[in-house]
Amino acid sequence: MPSSHRFFSATVVAGRLHILGLPSTGPWDFARLEWRDEPEVDTLVNPRAGDRKITMREELQAIVTTSVVPRRFLWIHESLVEEARRLWEGTKGARNVGTSSR
Repeated sequence: MPSSHRFFSATVVAGRLHILGLPSTGPWDFARLEWRDEPEVDTLVNPRAGDRKITMREELQAIVTTSVVPRRFLWIHESLVEEARRLWEGTKGARNVGTSSR
């Protein structure tokens, strides 16, 4: 049986990457990513609503850094896990700017 490509879901809200299954303030936990096979993702993606299936690093970076749309739903290819992590950690840090720990 041939293996299909897998994707995990995320949203981009106001330039911040939110990964489904990961708390916004918690650590990155690969085991908490929720995976879907490509045929299933193809039925879930709604391009008219702005949903995107992301397979290239440059595309993911561009969407996160230039997102002005209120919300975008993304399906990110498994090969982009480390890039998504980098972007998620970067936007997580941006959320914590101006907060203090007591």
